[in-house]
Amino acid sequence: MEVHTGILFQITIPNVGSHHPGDMLKKLDPPACNFEVDYGDRAEHCWNGDHTQPNYISRLRYHQMYIKKWAEEVKSRAPRGADLKLWRY
Repeated sequence: MEVHTGILFQITIPNVGSHHPGDMLKKLDPPACNFEVDYGDRAEHCWNGDHTQPNYISRLRYHQMYIKKWAEEVKSRAPRGADLKLWRY
């Protein structure tokens, strides 16, 4: 699971809304899943986790940001003996 959020609104909504999901997940013992929590400084609430580009550009490249993570997840869940090379170009 990935949680990406901007903290641009922390002036009017003091960190509670932005940081609550990450704080809650970190308290789970044992964790319910593998997770990544990422905060975008000065990014709007719909920030998507790209620290290198503004949102209006990074929204056009979700596939570049997530396909490698997705492929690794598929690989980790594949049954023993599954052909993992056929779909990797």
